Amino acid sequence: MLVNNNSTPTSPKEMDHFAWLKDSLSTLLDAIRIYLGRV
Repeated sequence: MLVNNNSTPTSPKEMDHFAWLKDSLSTLLDAIRIYLGRV
């Protein structure tokens, strides 16, 4: 992870982005699981 001299390693913006990424990933996995269950 890149760290700027004038900011903390985990800025709120980065945390929000990570949370969003985790959210969309879990949603995608759920969709795949449902899709595979139907096939």
